[in-house]
Amino acid sequence: MQDNGTKLYTSSAWDDVKGGDGMECLIDYSDVNIQYGTYVRGQISRTTNHWGSATDIEPSSGNWVTPFIIDPVDPSVIYAGYEEIYKTTDRGNSWSTISSFSSGNFDAMAIAPSNNQVLYVSTGSNIWVTVDGGSNWTNINSTLPLGSSNITYIAVKGDDQNTVWVSLSGYNNNNVYESTDGGSSWTNISAGLPGIPAYSIVQNTQSTGEVQLYVGTELGVYFKKGSDNWVEFNTGLPNVKIGELEIFYDAIALNSKLYAATYGRGLWVTNVEEPNNDLASITTSSIADITHNSATVGGEVVSEGASSVTERGIVWNLTGSPTTSDNKVIDGSVGTGSYTTSLSGLTAETTHYVKAYAINSHGTAYGAIVSFNTLSETPGIETSNPTNITNSTATVGGDISYEGASAITERGIVWNLTGDPTTSDNKIVEGSTGTGVFTVSMSGLSASTMYYVKAYASNTNGTSYGSEVNFMTLCDAISSLPYIQNFDGFTTSSGPGCSNEEFEQEDCWMNDHLNDETDWAPWSGSTSSSSTGPNDDISGGGNYLYTEASGSCTNLTASLLSPIFDFSTTDNQELVFYYNMYGTSMGSLKIDLHYNGTWHDGINVNWGGIIASSISGNQGQGWNKAVADISAADTYSDVQIRFSGTTGSSFTSDIALDNIEIREKYICTPPSSQASGIVASDVTYNEATLSWTSDGDHVIVVAKEESAPSITPENGDSYAANSIFGSGDNLGSGSFVIYTGADETVSITSLNEATEYYFAVYKYNEGDYCYNLISPATGNILTAGYCSSEATSIYDSRIDEVIINTINNNTTSDCATYSDFTALSTDVEQGQTFTLSLTLGSCGGDYAKGAKVYVSDINSVTTTYTANIAIPSIFLGSVRMRIVCSETNDLSFIEPCGEYYYGETEDYTLNVVNECSEVLIEKQPEDTSACLGGNASFSVVATNANSYQWFKDENIIDGETNNSFAVNNVSSNDEADYTCLITGSCGSPVTTSIASLTLNTNATITAEPASIEVCEGETAEFTIVAAGTGLSYQWKKGTENVGTNSPTLSITLVTENDATDYSCVVSGTCNSIESNSANLSLKIATQITTQPADINTSVGDDITFSVVADGENLLYQWRFDGINIDGANEDSHQILSVVKDDAGEYTVTVSGDCGDVTSETANLSVTTGIQELSEFGIKVYPNPSEGIFNIQYSNLEKAVEVLIYSLDGKVVYNEKHFSQMNVINISDKAKGMYIVRFNFEDKSIVSNIILK
Repeated sequence: MQDNGTKLYTSSAWDDVKGGDGMECLIDYSDVNIQYGTYVRGQISRTTNHWGSATDIEPSSGNWVTPFIIDPVDPSVIYAGYEEIYKTTDRGNSWSTISSFSSGNFDAMAIAPSNNQVLYVSTGSNIWVTVDGGSNWTNINSTLPLGSSNITYIAVKGDDQNTVWVSLSGYNNNNVYESTDGGSSWTNISAGLPGIPAYSIVQNTQSTGEVQLYVGTELGVYFKKGSDNWVEFNTGLPNVKIGELEIFYDAIALNSKLYAATYGRGLWVTNVEEPNNDLASITTSSIADITHNSATVGGEVVSEGASSVTERGIVWNLTGSPTTSDNKVIDGSVGTGSYTTSLSGLTAETTHYVKAYAINSHGTAYGAIVSFNTLSETPGIETSNPTNITNSTATVGGDISYEGASAITERGIVWNLTGDPTTSDNKIVEGSTGTGVFTVSMSGLSASTMYYVKAYASNTNGTSYGSEVNFMTLCDAISSLPYIQNFDGFTTSSGPGCSNEEFEQEDCWMNDHLNDETDWAPWSGSTSSSSTGPNDDISGGGNYLYTEASGSCTNLTASLLSPIFDFSTTDNQELVFYYNMYGTSMGSLKIDLHYNGTWHDGINVNWGGIIASSISGNQGQGWNKAVADISAADTYSDVQIRFSGTTGSSFTSDIALDNIEIREKYICTPPSSQASGIVASDVTYNEATLSWTSDGDHVIVVAKEESAPSITPENGDSYAANSIFGSGDNLGSGSFVIYTGADETVSITSLNEATEYYFAVYKYNEGDYCYNLISPATGNILTAGYCSSEATSIYDSRIDEVIINTINNNTTSDCATYSDFTALSTDVEQGQTFTLSLTLGSCGGDYAKGAKVYVSDINSVTTTYTANIAIPSIFLGSVRMRIVCSETNDLSFIEPCGEYYYGETEDYTLNVVNECSEVLIEKQPEDTSACLGGNASFSVVATNANSYQWFKDENIIDGETNNSFAVNNVSSNDEADYTCLITGSCGSPVTTSIASLTLNTNATITAEPASIEVCEGETAEFTIVAAGTGLSYQWKKGTENVGTNSPTLSITLVTENDATDYSCVVSGTCNSIESNSANLSLKIATQITTQPADINTSVGDDITFSVVADGENLLYQWRFDGINIDGANEDSHQILSVVKDDAGEYTVTVSGDCGDVTSETANLSVTTGIQELSEFGIKVYPNPSEGIFNIQYSNLEKAVEVLIYSLDGKVVYNEKHFSQMNVINISDKAKGMYIVRFNFEDKSIVSNIILK
């Protein structure tokens, strides 16, 4: 209720359950405690305890009044109309969109009570329907007058999904429209209503004998019964706007109530109009035993109505809402009760609509419409998931649930390497038939290869395929050890997150998507979040793997799978890796080991002195080393390692891995004691002395800036030490070796001022370099800050300009007593001399002035304003250059520290590097190519380089002064030779080798494939001619990919299934283009459709043999007794004035483009006179006869077949004669002439006899 919240009526009282503006409400019909109330624009609250508490569940924002409806079958399913249609299957805990209209917010929704897959929705000016739960939608505006009115409400008939009513706004006569075909057409049924808006419409579903409708309008309620006009239904109700109508259905129909919600006048109730229940009450049962052409369905006559049921059964059709005018199956029994009926002769793979029906003297009643889809004539099959995957084998199979229209003749799997395999690809026949589960072993597969597989089953009606599955075979097991993976060969991620990360599977490293929740991603530099993750990989400049913890990636586990290793010929293997777990909310990391067919979770790892199955919490900013004994896997060939990192509770829990190594464990005995007692002395801003106690044993001293050394020495390895910090061997992550030997002190130089340094001292054996890594001596120092220097007055003398190497700093616009320019730096080489140009000025009176320059604490005094600054060889790293200008003639008064009267002090930074080395090109720029409008780039890798200048065809490219440059939006003008001139701090500039940019050409088709007509069984060949760069070819049969990567497609043993349109997609480096379609058609096969017929004739008659054949370019050759007849080359052969020698066997051979075929034999029988039979030694007497004929042969050596024909061609006698004298009795036959035929071995003789 607007401004009055949402109210609940319980036990004769109203309660306020939700404040503000109350909108639509729902009560779960399966649990009265689950209720839904709304605020404006679709804000939905759900209670599960009768409003003891509530949860907001809305997925979006919609109209002022947002419609939402509950599924009539599953109360956990709710639909809501916002800017799209949203669906929840868990009462609002989660939602998904099932539409993509982008047509504004929705105003009205309705779901068919008889089929919960049918929904009607409207934005007011448009209406759509779905019959498959939202997978597909159809606009059904059709003939609705939506230009002048908007839809305000939708109602669907209780027992028919295709009958729907809409109420409309507008002051006209378009108040209510009806559709009985699912919205394909609409009829105005507003007769009797005034020309005012209608806002709500409901059907009384308890009235089975006629449709009863109620509509709420601007002026009350109107009622419509059957085909009658609308009438007022307002007795006792004020003339007020009715916003919504609802019917409460009582078990006794006469007690059902109609509720009307008014605008400003409250809620009203009245009894419904007496329903018409003269018809029977019937329901339709669910469908069972569905095949491709049959199903079982039935109904239940709940009550007979006002008279006895005289017929009941099932009606069905293919269009919806069937009646007895459609297909009808009569049950055969009558009265109330349940019955079932078998439907047959159905159409395969087709939606059928069914209703139960019952007839009494008042008419026909129907149950709700039920739809179902018949199955395919081919088998029903699903593909199983691949199992037992190795580097060369896998197991795949299928599950056949249904044989189809005929028995299964073959089943198995098909596979290829490109996707969508068919039986034309690789096929493995399983060997048995029938339904059920089967498996097939695939062997001979290639390692590290993606395979696409489908199960298939065939019957005489065709072949069905299961869904496609794919799998990647494992890499070949790695047996070459030691093995190191630093991930530098992996392409870094475009932006890691919580979704699946597919990086290059070098050696088959991969994310374990089956067992993880997030992924490891290749990365370089620092991670995307501050205060967590490494700043670089362990060696600097390379890659590492890490798992991102920002956003929704917290408290998730990422699992990294190593390749499979073969330890069958190795001993004492260990796993060494480096990890970074820097962050205040860090999670955990553990290692699992697989061997002998089993995973062993959480093996013990030495986490830098702590041995445990996992590590958690903040481990500092640097890289840490871990070692795990994996010798338990020795002798096994199926060894695999899984790294499982779990992020913490916030973004500061990125976990990283690098430099994973499998190697033989170094067996040694370390010193039994450890160094102790680190003491620091003589700590200045850049130097310190370190002492310890080691009892004369050898030690290695490791130092690191800002944090404790995280990398320990490797047993068996010796290291180069240097007391100049940063010059000794780097164990990793900035852990430098500053001393090795048996002394107990070292003086360290080149430290940074005001910086903390950490140290670790380990004892080791001099001979085998076996280190005691347990509880080393540790300590730390803080170097002093540089001393202060500053004038007490800004007047008079100052420094105007400082130039040294790449520093050029002019400060004439400013007066200061001290200026910190340490952010300005330049690289200088050890032991080299650099020119300093110094200009002094004034901020007042111009008096005598002098300056001194100091590099760190080494006093380099100059008496002029320009001096040569020598860089001491002991310096390496960042040092300070201080310039002190003072108003004095006596330079001895100038000091590097402290206050003085007039002048200025300025500080700069010199980066001291190793002594100068000439430019060395490590990687030349490479030739490249690009498409028109595309991008290209060149790069060079060089050491000791200070500057770069790129050239195009020996001309300078302005602004391209980096080690790489890009050519964007490439044109033909960019096709050229490119070089780069590299300048170092010493030596001559170096020019790279030439790298050329060539322009790729677009793929074009110069000759389209031509249509072909061939005979069945022949080979058809399509050819395409194309030009362009990097061409590949994909032939298509319709939309199905066929053939190989070739400009020619050959189809062998062509069948009718091959006759269709073919095209080819030509793909090049720059584009793809599809050819025109070319048709493959079959020539008509040569065949005889009408055979030549036997002919009985008499001497002197004219006869014609004929044949009817089908085919292309036909030729004919007639034969007599197997010998070609000259000139007999037509489809008929005529013999004029037949003589007795013409009697014999005639055939014709028909030749066409698609083969030759010879006809069946046609016999020509020539009737001779009785006197002529004597010529053949045959005597027939008496002739005529009353039925008894004697046949005598003068010389009968072999049996003769005698046949007697009536004149209509029927055989009345058929016997073989073996003796000289034979008697024939045909006295039971009709009087008249008969033909008698004597078939000797080498001839046939025809005569006649007369039966009198």
